[in-house]
Amino acid sequence: MKKLLSFFCFSSIAVSGFAQVKNIDSLKNLLNRAQNDAVRISLIDQIMRQYASSNWDSIVPYAKKKIAIAEQQKDEALVAVSKSDLAKAYYTKGNYSKALELSFQALTAIESLKDKKLLPDLLNLIGNIYKGQQNYTKAKQYFKQAEGLAISLKDKVIIEASYGNLAYVYEKSNKLDSAIYYANKFLALPRASTYGVPNVYTVLGEAHLKMNDEKAAAMYFRKAFALAKEGSILRDLSTVGISIAGYFQKTAQSDSAIYYANNALMNARKAAYNKGIYESTALLYALYDSLKKPDSAFKYLKLTSSAKDSIYNVSRFQEIENLNADEHLRQTEIAAAKKSFRNKLAFIFLCSGFTLICIATLLQFRNNNNRKKAYAILESQKKETENQKDLAEHALKQLQVTQAQLIQAEKMASLGELTAGIAHEIQNPLNFINNFSEVNIELLEEMDLQLTQGDMDEIKAIMADLKQNEERIGHHGKRADSIVKGMLQHSRTSTGEKRFSDVNELVDEAMKLAYHGLRAKDHSFNAELLTDFDSALPQLNLMPQDIVRVLVNLFNNAFYAVQERGKTETSDFRPSVSAITTTDAAGVKIIVRDNGTGVPPAIKEKIMQPFFTTKPTGEGTGLGLSMSYDIVKAHGGELKVTDVAGGGSEFEIVLPL
Repeated sequence: MKKLLSFFCFSSIAVSGFAQVKNIDSLKNLLNRAQNDAVRISLIDQIMRQYASSNWDSIVPYAKKKIAIAEQQKDEALVAVSKSDLAKAYYTKGNYSKALELSFQALTAIESLKDKKLLPDLLNLIGNIYKGQQNYTKAKQYFKQAEGLAISLKDKVIIEASYGNLAYVYEKSNKLDSAIYYANKFLALPRASTYGVPNVYTVLGEAHLKMNDEKAAAMYFRKAFALAKEGSILRDLSTVGISIAGYFQKTAQSDSAIYYANNALMNARKAAYNKGIYESTALLYALYDSLKKPDSAFKYLKLTSSAKDSIYNVSRFQEIENLNADEHLRQTEIAAAKKSFRNKLAFIFLCSGFTLICIATLLQFRNNNNRKKAYAILESQKKETENQKDLAEHALKQLQVTQAQLIQAEKMASLGELTAGIAHEIQNPLNFINNFSEVNIELLEEMDLQLTQGDMDEIKAIMADLKQNEERIGHHGKRADSIVKGMLQHSRTSTGEKRFSDVNELVDEAMKLAYHGLRAKDHSFNAELLTDFDSALPQLNLMPQDIVRVLVNLFNNAFYAVQERGKTETSDFRPSVSAITTTDAAGVKIIVRDNGTGVPPAIKEKIMQPFFTTKPTGEGTGLGLSMSYDIVKAHGGELKVTDVAGGGSEFEIVLPL
């Protein structure tokens, strides 16, 4: 049997032919003719749902019939649900004592059945009853319990209801921040209908009115009234109307306040909603009294007194107090039973603990002897481990020293390869210097002759040529000086100091040094040198000697690759090495591209590893690319290799700006 845990927990047993019946008279006729209890319960639920939006008085006899059927069937769960249905009817009528009595009976039955699924709706109902009595402390206690259980059971209907009810009790308790918090949690939930939304908007309106934000209050009241009118739920229309009337009373708009209060009273009477009748008549009394209209004020005072008696009379309050006392006694008995159970568990645990302690003591005694033996073994092993650690640390230091020596040896070997190329580079500016020096001697001799002849024009022309030649001598001297300095920088260990440098100049210098170095060893070797430098390239803050070392290494590899390919290719093959510089968002890019033998895919992941080389034994140490990779990484950059279509490889350096 399924339970609908919404505002009614009516059972939803399917009955063929009856599900679509809308007319109450037809349902009553079918009920009178029904023989099967399951059919009768289903028809009673349909009739109660029909009456739920307007006539709660009519629900009472049908809820009692449902209880009688459930008791006859001895179905405890159905009895509890049926009493909960009847309690809701009495609650809506304002008979809080009867509603509370039935709710506590249902709660006791459900707790004995240990069916948690039925609890959230019932706890929510008890909270509503206390809310109707204006006992907001008790109401909040039950709403909180309902919320917690509903969340654990993922009961979306009661989660929504508890959020709305908590918003209401916090607003009535003047805890406005909490009221707004729960109202917003309610509105944030996905929903298929607007049920309950008018009441939550009313809570927000009342909260903002208390905060003197009359504009926001008016907005929420308008929303609440529009939704209540759209849903045609008389109880909601009465509740919203009373709040709007209160708003107009506070803003000194008496006519509007009276209009909405009368409207609320009319809807409360239609719905037999005693609390709504009481609150609307009390408001009308206050309004007419403030307007000095004693006849109308007296009329509504009598109505208020009558409505108040129907809800809050002394006998009912006494009944509720008795029920509260019974519930308190029941809770005390439950607490005592739990305590007794905990004490039994504690005794069992104590005995078990004592037994375990005895066993543990015996085990501990045995383990102590084993521990002493193990400790002696561990001490011996610890000493041995420390000795091995010292040996390993010594070996590591030796390895680091050897590695540093190998790296320096690689640098010096690279320097040796470049010496011939550097000599060739220096020879060109020296030839220019010698040639221009000889020309200058001849010019000086001619000037001496012209001085004796007194030809000043010719002397001036000769002096101009001398000056021009001297400038050329100075230029080529500086060129030779820069080559020597570059060689010295390449040979030195890096100081680690950075300075702003022209990347294009570094690339050009490294390319020429590597090319002439290989040409010095193999005079037959020729290659096309292609450059595409970005003239707008910014200067970078770097260690120039280290970057030149990287570039020389890459160009050496490129020239070696094209030379090796030339040995196996036909005469049509034209070796070429390109140097490209550019910049983008990633930084400055330096690309060294060749049309040589390329890098096989199988070794592409290994070429940056120390001591890995593809050259024959004796021709390479395998440290060049590893050292280059470490230098680029130390600059915060990246070094990667890709294949070139048609053969060859491309190494790309990316340095951050």
